[in-house]
Amino acid sequence: MRKYIYSLSPPFVWIRLVPSPRPKEGTHSNHPLPPLITATKGNNAVNVNPNVVNDKPVAIAITSHGSDFYFAICAVMGITTLGIIAASAMKPRTDRIFFYITAAVTGTATIAYFTMGSNLGWTPITVEFPRANPLVHGPNREIFYARYID
Repeated sequence: MRKYIYSLSPPFVWIRLVPSPRPKEGTHSNHPLPPLITATKGNNAVNVNPNVVNDKPVAIAITSHGSDFYFAICAVMGITTLGIIAASAMKPRTDRIFFYITAAVTGTATIAYFTMGSNLGWTPITVEFPRANPLVHGPNREIFYARYID
């Protein structure tokens, strides 16, 4: 059975589409056509983009809850960007440049947080101070360079 994964808007909802089984030959249902696919919801970004870069696995990495948090920040930044662009329409053309600069900054932050929420835009580094706690124990961790683009 083949599985298809699509990202839908808003970006923090991932839907996995799986072909549903057809009814047996000779059986009839109340519906003229059986459903072709069933959908399940959930943030699957950490599973789709694994914690391996250049054949180097990462022991300390983002979780699905952290990914959800980054997607929530992405949504807030995106709405803020749209609000700034809408507010610029109420000003004269000579004053809009300040709104455009602010919208560019928040738009870039939106893309950066989407990248981090998707478990992309990171590189593994060696841990300088190893810890004994099993939650943060490992030889290397991921650092998001996408955070510093904007």
